[in-house]
Amino acid sequence: MDAALQIYKPQGESKSQTGHLIRDLAAATDIWPGEGVPEVPAYLQETYYWAYLSPRNVRLLDRELVVKVILWGQQRRLRQQAFAEITAGQSVLQPAHVYGEFSPALARHLGPEGRLEVIDVAPIQVANCRCKLEMYPRATVRHADAARPGNRSYDAVCCFFLLHELPDDYKRAVVDALLARVPAGGKVVFID
Repeated sequence: MDAALQIYKPQGESKSQTGHLIRDLAAATDIWPGEGVPEVPAYLQETYYWAYLSPRNVRLLDRELVVKVILWGQQRRLRQQAFAEITAGQSVLQPAHVYGEFSPALARHLGPEGRLEVIDVAPIQVANCRCKLEMYPRATVRHADAARPGNRSYDAVCCFFLLHELPDDYKRAVVDALLARVPAGGKVVFID
C-alpha cells in the first residue's frame, strides 16, 4: 500500500461505530499560495504522537465517548458556551481538529450561510477532519500551523482545547496569530 494512503476498513462495523476513515494523507497537504508545508512541531511528535499522530490511536480516540470522559462529561456544556459566542452565518476559523463531534456541530451551528475553516498542523488530523466535514459544503479543512494560519480574515475564531497542549512560547505565537485574524468587532473564543 502507498505510504501516503492509509485506509481503515473495519470488519462488520459501521463508520459511526468505529470513528471516521483516515483517507488519502497526500491530499491533506494543500496549502495557501506562498506558504510552505508546515512541519509537525517537535513538541507534538515527542509528547503527543500517541494521541494525535498514531493512525491506530486516532481511530480509537476520535469518539464522542472519549471526549466525554476526558472532559468529565462537560463536552456539550463547553461546546454550547463556545457556540454562544458565534452567530449563524459567520465565517469562523477553528485552529485545530477536535476529536468527537465538535467540528460537525460547529458547521451545523453556522448554518448554510456560514463558513467554517479548520486548520491543523498534522496531515492525519486534516484527513480525519475532512471525513467528518465532507457533508458540509461550506466547511473546509486545510493543512496549516495555528501560529501561521494565513492572511484571511474571519468573523470569529474558535479555539477549543488547543492551548493547554502548547509550549508557552508557541502558545504566545498562536494566540497572537489568531487575534490577528479577526477585524475590530470580531471575536476570538478560547475554551481550554
